[in-house]
Amino acid sequence: MKACAGLAVRTVGVLCVLAAASALPLVWAVLAHPINKATVYTGPITLWTGVAVALWALFSLACVSGALWIHFRHPNERRRTWWSVIAGESAFALLLGACGTTVNFGLDAAWRPSWDTPAYFLITAAALLVSIRKIQVLRSASNFRKG
Repeated sequence: MKACAGLAVRTVGVLCVLAAASALPLVWAVLAHPINKATVYTGPITLWTGVAVALWALFSLACVSGALWIHFRHPNERRRTWWSVIAGESAFALLLGACGTTVNFGLDAAWRPSWDTPAYFLITAAALLVSIRKIQVLRSASNFRKG
């Protein structure tokens, strides 16, 4: 039973990394193409945004489904699993926000952040850092109990 729980936790962790990495096609599109109305509204940036969101939905659904399975089947591992989900979703949101801010800056040709732009990045980065730290602490505690 322990091996099954460990494999499930690792699988959810991999799915969370894949959910975060699903923003990379959008990052590539924003970096590789000029930012103008044609590429943003009807061009490759729009296409790769759709691909990134579809991949994110697929991997996030699998990640949360796995976390729910662990939550009810292996209660000792539930905290580590949910912190993995928060880390993956926060990383995706951070990359998505960076791309959105870059596109907004490119279309406006001026940097006009409102109060919510820094707040979004600070809250998302804080959630990512806290969740990574919690995962490290829980992993070391789990290894300590084994050894």
